[in-house]
Amino acid sequence: MAAPLRESLDLKQEGISTVIWCTGFTADFSWIHGLELTSRGAPVHTNGASSIPGLYFNGSLWLRNRASGSIH
Repeated sequence: MAAPLRESLDLKQEGISTVIWCTGFTADFSWIHGLELTSRGAPVHTNGASSIPGLYFNGSLWLRNRASGSIH
């Protein structure tokens, strides 16, 4: 039997300090409260670092250049 769907999670209470977002999925950043997005829905960042302390992005298309999202 599958576990019930959780719609929210207290990361600190659950002892979670790291979230790794995988490639190959449609990006949905709506669950990250306070994250600033561009007009195209991409996270605003500087070289992968967001304005939220401890939140970084890696492997996204055009993160630093055209090949940033490529896996070889």
